[in-house]
Amino acid sequence: MKSTSIAALALLACAAGQALAQSEPTISIGSDTVSQGSVATVDLSISGLGSGTQLGAYDLNVAFNSGILSLASATFGDPALGDQLNLEGFGTFASATPGSGTVDLAELSFDAPAALLSSQASAFTLVQLTFDSLGTGVSALDLSINAVADQNGNSLTPVLSNGSITVTGATAAAPEMDASSALAALMLLAGALAVMQSRRAQGRAPA
Repeated sequence: MKSTSIAALALLACAAGQALAQSEPTISIGSDTVSQGSVATVDLSISGLGSGTQLGAYDLNVAFNSGILSLASATFGDPALGDQLNLEGFGTFASATPGSGTVDLAELSFDAPAALLSSQASAFTLVQLTFDSLGTGVSALDLSINAVADQNGNSLTPVLSNGSITVTGATAAAPEMDASSALAALMLLAGALAVMQSRRAQGRAPA
């Protein structure tokens, strides 16, 4: 009876290990808060790779509110780790295709599967996006998948995590004082000080 229980536990542990190895990665996009007229920056990232599953290609859409945001730029690769789909230096096929309130982001690695398996990080930035803020409000950043593939070209179905950008009212700039106004203010202050000193002197004068 005891050996049967041990065997059953071993089978459960094996099944749990297989489920963990086959778990899908997560693709997420960040959030940011900026004032109107400023530039917002968010990272489109992937995590949960490893255990025999690395990223070989992706084609994703990011939807946003075009009344609040306008796409400024899309920079492929991780700012710290470099492009994790270009580990052997062969380059990649990468494209950013903007539309009305959307941008299609695609990249295909030319690296060998073995190189991706041995050297690709388990989590990294795919693309860094910057947006110009046009109006105030909150714009959702909604992800959708056209295709995602592993190092061998097999289809993956990652979990998606959306983000948002909040644009607040522009901060009012403090009014600048021109030279003539500054001089007038200084003269007024000097006059006020002279009057105060005169009154103090009179107050100390003997009766």
